[in-house]
Amino acid sequence: MDLQKEYRRKIPAVSQSTAVLRLVDQLFAAPFITIAGAAMFLDVTHKAATRIVSKLVSEKILKVSEPKRKRGQVYFAPAIVKLLDAELLA
Repeated sequence: MDLQKEYRRKIPAVSQSTAVLRLVDQLFAAPFITIAGAAMFLDVTHKAATRIVSKLVSEKILKVSEPKRKRGQVYFAPAIVKLLDAELLA
């Protein structure tokens, strides 16, 4: 919950878009996403989803899993994955 609150405090400085907040909240349910998946979830264009994901990458909320891959990149939220791993190992 603390991490989600931290992310929600950060986002208004990056974007006024509610779509960015919606995607951040979604990451806590599913911390892996593609641009196509973000576009579908947010009901926005591929271009808009790319901008949103890029903002989250620039804030280090998301990271690309295979940077050399050109198409179909999968992004993940490393801090959220780390929390999930800690819960599984506890």
